Amino acid sequence: MNRFVVFLCVVALSSCNARVGFVAQDGGIPSKIKEEIRPLFEQLVDGYKAGDREKVLALMPEDKRGKYESGFSISEEKDMYVKEKYVVLNEFYQTGLKKGVPVNFNSGKDSHDYGLSLTPDGSEVYLSVGYFDLPEIQLGLIVVWIKVDGVWRLSGFQSGLLKLGQKDLVDWYEVCSTHYAQGDRYDAFIDLSVINQLIGEQRLPIIYQNEKVIREKSVQMMQELKTSLPFPDTIREVSSQPCVLTMYPNIEQDSLMPVIVYLSALQDSVSVAKECEALHANVGRVYPGLNKNNSKIIYRVLDADRQGVRYCFEKSTRE
Repeated sequence: MNRFVVFLCVVALSSCNARVGFVAQDGGIPSKIKEEIRPLFEQLVDGYKAGDREKVLALMPEDKRGKYESGFSISEEKDMYVKEKYVVLNEFYQTGLKKGVPVNFNSGKDSHDYGLSLTPDGSEVYLSVGYFDLPEIQLGLIVVWIKVDGVWRLSGFQSGLLKLGQKDLVDWYEVCSTHYAQGDRYDAFIDLSVINQLIGEQRLPIIYQNEKVIREKSVQMMQELKTSLPFPDTIREVSSQPCVLTMYPNIEQDSLMPVIVYLSALQDSVSVAKECEALHANVGRVYPGLNKNNSKIIYRVLDADRQGVRYCFEKSTRE
């Protein structure tokens, strides 16, 4: 999934204690400040979605615009930026900061809470973290505003993957851990593919409270599964003996459907369709748990060179 963007890189991960000043979060932020920020945020999203560089750069202090006029790029995924679908997770407001001195922000102490740090460009900062609530992929967005001569200006923004199928990293780790503990190894393997996307380079740069544990346990589970899962796997329960190469997740709305990728010696569509029916009839015995934990399974039959999909079948497990 080659998605998401490069942005104005003012936000920087780091660690340092905050300076003394007024601190507010979410409902504690004065409504006047939120009202001042709202039209600016809408201009940012509208400009980015329209590919209008000048509309975005106009939000920045004049002394910063030149730095980004040549380096600022508009994402090919700009259609995902729908301001009406934007959901705020947390907002932070702080004064008394020292320019260039990193400061930490924390959303709370629950397992779904997170921390992030930035190096402010001014003493008064407003920071919002949220996501665009679209099907399948929920794109996160961090925006930093600073007060310059009494006016809010854009300091930086960064986008990245926050959720898949309405679940964040913590949710998917819990799902994966349950499958793993129950012995549903194939479902756990597929869940780990989702987790790898959510902690990959395209992620939103926030750090969850228990992220270290999630990463360590995920690596341990993947190492065990890679040595115990039989890929490539010739399915001898089917007379034509298709060869399963791998599995991976396909997410539609808020549902995950496993994708089974296999090679077939058969050529015509009728024969391959019958072969897929036979494979699906045996999937619960060959890959325990897949038919129990998922309402549908997708089968993709590759070309002989393994580069393209010849046929694709979607089968219900609830019939």
